[in-house]
Amino acid sequence: MKNVVTVTAFKTLQTTSALCKTANVTRGQLRLYEEEGLIAPQSRTEAGYRQYGADTVDRLRAILHYKRKESC
Repeated sequence: MKNVVTVTAFKTLQTTSALCKTANVTRGQLRLYEEEGLIAPQSRTEAGYRQYGADTVDRLRAILHYKRKESC
């Protein structure tokens, strides 16, 4: 079953590269957090590229915040 993405949602989706730049994380960190179930792509393109919603940036910032708190 394919995810249907509306035009409004499409405008807010970010590629892996854009998300990494916005949240200041590496692709490796992104994949790790995805494997751990902390984040998930909202959809995939026809070519299989992951697309993340705007809320993923907030989630990544929270993960990084708690990670810094843990290391103190």
